[in-house]
Amino acid sequence: MKINEVENKIDNTIVQIIKTAQKIFGTDNLSSGNCGNFALALGKILKEKGINVKLAFIFREVDNTSYDISKDGVFAVTNDDVDTDSIAGVVKAETDIYHVFLDLGNNIFYDGTGKITVDDLLDMAEYQYDDENPGYFNDIDLNDPDMLRLIRTETNCRIPMQTFYQKIKEKI
Repeated sequence: MKINEVENKIDNTIVQIIKTAQKIFGTDNLSSGNCGNFALALGKILKEKGINVKLAFIFREVDNTSYDISKDGVFAVTNDDVDTDSIAGVVKAETDIYHVFLDLGNNIFYDGTGKITVDDLLDMAEYQYDDENPGYFNDIDLNDPDMLRLIRTETNCRIPMQTFYQKIKEKI
């Protein structure tokens, strides 16, 4: 099989599973706070099928500068305790997580709507969150403990990952 044929087969498999999930849960329930648990469940299903995927997310970068006001004027103070150079730092900063999605490498991404592009992600950050320069992490292992903590504590998930996983597996 040629490389393009393999890529098309993988793409078709992923899109079919996403369409199945959309029928079960509705497209809106695959995002809006549930994107992390859905991406995690989809990633586990794909891994079982031999398709290697990673997680990725976009978020609001934290401005380390705060301003103190005193009788002498306004002073900028840098808070070095806030660091978003790691996933653990993003969790500690408690910043906004815009979207969690699957990363197949080579700028090929999937979420609850299907295949998405970098432009789609940038548009989401800009038009939904008024952020023209979001932070970004990719190539994250499905079992990364910091990423699992981020999904559990920093997203507004209402549907557990296991529910996504079980219900999708029943239908594919």
